[in-house]
Amino acid sequence: MNEEVLLESRTLRESVAEHTGALDKVKALAVLPDGMHVTTRMVADYFEVGLEAVKSLVKDHRDELESNPMVTAC
Repeated sequence: MNEEVLLESRTLRESVAEHTGALDKVKALAVLPDGMHVTTRMVADYFEVGLEAVKSLVKDHRDELESNPMVTAC
């Protein structure tokens, strides 16, 4: 799959959003004790990026992320 097409096509991203098994093949994603949720810091650590990079992506793409579903806590 061409990465540029994936970046540009929300429909294509939605079609592969459920395929999370590849993430575990890269490395384990640490989760909170409930086994389902992660913090913004955990996501940043997993992808080896700064916290602000994740926050910026969430800000720019909140509607799409919440439709997949991403939830935020205050």
